[in-house]
Amino acid sequence: MTDRIPVAIVGSGITGLCIGRALHEFGAGCLIFDKGRYPGGRMASFVHDGIAIDYGPNWFHTRDEILDSDLRQALIDVGAITVDRSELPGDVISRLPAADSVTSWKIPGGLRSLASRLAEPLEIRQRHQVRRIERHGEGWRIHGTDESDGSRPFSFDAGSVILTMPWPQVLELLRESGITPAKDSLPPEVSEQCYDRIHVGTFLVERSPLSPSDSESVQCTNPAPLQRIDWVEPPGQPDRQIVTAFADPEWSRHHFDDAPESVMRDLVEALRLQFGKPLQASVLRHHRWKFARLADPQAGNPKPLVLSDEPPLIVAGEAFGVRSNSPAGLLSAQASAAMTFRLLEAGDTGRSGLA
Repeated sequence: MTDRIPVAIVGSGITGLCIGRALHEFGAGCLIFDKGRYPGGRMASFVHDGIAIDYGPNWFHTRDEILDSDLRQALIDVGAITVDRSELPGDVISRLPAADSVTSWKIPGGLRSLASRLAEPLEIRQRHQVRRIERHGEGWRIHGTDESDGSRPFSFDAGSVILTMPWPQVLELLRESGITPAKDSLPPEVSEQCYDRIHVGTFLVERSPLSPSDSESVQCTNPAPLQRIDWVEPPGQPDRQIVTAFADPEWSRHHFDDAPESVMRDLVEALRLQFGKPLQASVLRHHRWKFARLADPQAGNPKPLVLSDEPPLIVAGEAFGVRSNSPAGLLSAQASAAMTFRLLEAGDTGRSGLA
């Protein structure tokens, strides 16, 4: 039996969560599907010895004119604190839009705690991989597999579908679905080449050369593979640091498919070269990311793309520009979510209101 839902959202990153919350407050039914284990997408954190470590973006950025009250309250609920622009690392400052209305937040519990807070009232099916969508009646039929239940097939009917995954995943889903968007509906920048590939490794380092007087984010001066390291000292353990190493995008591009063990060995060796001394480092976490090359949201592509008016099929949440830029990505996601909700609410996609 196939269930029926008004709006299906594919992806539980910041865009999907913001759209879901807006629909929830509006009283419209929606269901979010996500292939990951947790909501948040690239807003990713893990906890080691009670310390939250962000291994996606480290700060959350909002623009005052698009910060809805629900998101602001969620930030307050998780204990987020505002960070003065001057206190941010230089590479983050250089990638932030110059507008005075941009506010940066640090979340002590990690960015995933914000995602979890936003997800609380929403119905989200984690570890549900959407494989194909097809037109069905006046809406769409979604087909996928539940990876938490032995890849059990599932299907849902929806009046509207909103895709909030990264563009490579969107294009793959459209290909598998036999859907060919009109050429003029896609940004010219959209391709596998518009993404930077980045390896991130987190280590527990013994007798680190870093001291409490050092900045908690260090721009690396040696050649690849290191771009930046972040670090935190576990309470009561002055001889230990948790170090997160972000690899250079160009190096990561050439080594993106290497075995994690090989990548982590290279990152540890790069840390030794950076500090000029041997290090004892044990691996805590390795991850591969693809970040869109982004500029200021107004110069990128924050506007949702309507691939189908009737029934609505909308792509939201990605923006493209000249360089990998997670601050602008977060701002674009929020702007795109707000615009997508307004499209559905007003029926400007060709429908008279929400499905």
